[in-house]
Amino acid sequence: MGRKVHVAKRYIIEWGDCAAFNWGDETFIDLLKALGADAIRDCEYSDDFEVIESEYYDAIENLRVYISDPHMLTERDYIAEGLNKLGITAEELLDTMHRYWEEADIHDGWLHFTSF
Repeated sequence: MGRKVHVAKRYIIEWGDCAAFNWGDETFIDLLKALGADAIRDCEYSDDFEVIESEYYDAIENLRVYISDPHMLTERDYIAEGLNKLGITAEELLDTMHRYWEEADIHDGWLHFTSF
């Protein structure tokens, strides 16, 4: 039995309308990590990154906890620092994360992001 290389016959990427964090992609990635979601990149120079759907959902839930009582999360200082760098509130971040979630094609269990 062999193992052959194949090319994608159809590979379509359509980026969503929700765009945020001007020059803040690294800070958003840091915030995701502080909220419990690891962003995966092919290499450190890539503009593309992915987050596992379940981890992204957990990050949203952790952000809700942060909004209700910041002292409940041990990563609260990193979250506050990231929000400050982006110049947004936790509620604005939550809204943006929800909009990303609603637009995302998560059929493969991942949210796929890029910055341009």
